[in-house]
Amino acid sequence: MGLEIRLPIGRGLAGHVASTGETINVPDAYADARFDRSVDRVTGFRTVNILAVPVWGQDGRTVGVIQVLNKRGGTFERHDQMLLERIAEACGPVLEQVAMHETRARGGGTP
Repeated sequence: MGLEIRLPIGRGLAGHVASTGETINVPDAYADARFDRSVDRVTGFRTVNILAVPVWGQDGRTVGVIQVLNKRGGTFERHDQMLLERIAEACGPVLEQVAMHETRARGGGTP
């Protein structure tokens, strides 16, 4: 099983996206003060550039963030952002359905 790392909303670049609902495209992660270097230290990975987009629920609230790292051959461009935003649009309703089913499976009501 893979390593799971969770950061509070508002911490790191993905946390910033989760709390603000803004897409971010960071060409140099280490030059951005919002970047949390602790994840690279724990994993041994070296983050170079980041594209992160919010995943919206049907009611307009942020239900997640999709983040991609280290584009091969350069930095993320506008067409990369547009594609990732389309993927995020498709993921929102799916994440809400999964959350609803998990809540019901635990014997709860609506999430």
